[in-house]
Amino acid sequence: MQPADVYHTLNKTKILDDYIIKYYDVLHTQGEMALVEDISDFVREKGITV
Repeated sequence: MQPADVYHTLNKTKILDDYIIKYYDVLHTQGEMALVEDISDFVREKGITV
């Protein structure tokens, strides 16, 4: 996916506000791969294909 598509998907599903921004304190301390994996898992749990 293109970065703009990822942003729009995360924004329209409220994952951006309800998860990424809400838990930024913890999320930003993780390594890049762990962060991507964590967000990908969360998105899949919401039923969104990534």
